[in-house]
Amino acid sequence: GKKTRLIQVKNAKRVSACVKAAIFNGFIKIIGSARYDLHQVIIKGPLKCGHECTATLADVLFQPDFVGVDSNSLSGKATVFCSRFKKGYCTEGWAFVTGMCKGNPKFDWTGESVNHCKKCDCIFGECADDYRSFHCPTCGEHFTSACCSYCYPDVAEDSDDGSSSQNSSNTLEL
Repeated sequence: GKKTRLIQVKNAKRVSACVKAAIFNGFIKIIGSARYDLHQVIIKGPLKCGHECTATLADVLFQPDFVGVDSNSLSGKATVFCSRFKKGYCTEGWAFVTGMCKGNPKFDWTGESVNHCKKCDCIFGECADDYRSFHCPTCGEHFTSACCSYCYPDVAEDSDDGSSSQNSSNTLEL
């Protein structure tokens, strides 16, 4: 049988669902050694400030799965920082890491793509890639309009153009 190795963490319920999904899907390898597992690199690259950053599993383990776009509170929710930010020399050297669950991690410093949907069919969910996205309970797809354009194309078209379809026979109350 397949042997599962675990990292011992306090309050495992707080671990990011995106990280859990990435581990489950094999994108983050766990060998059972905290020294290796928590220090493995998830992504490297420049942040908004232009400084290079290396995000490790330890950095993203407790990152939130949804942050919104309130620019006044985003940096306080971030878990990934450039070294100059940590020392107080940089004000924009923070980020979130999204897409880990899909094997395509990327930095996000706007909060716009930090939306890990826990309602998706797959174990631990998947990134919806847009903070405005909702999960359709009918088809399982994500949508950003008043309703799912896959299940209710006529209603979604009406709501996208700003017109009111309140008196229309196509109205769907959510």
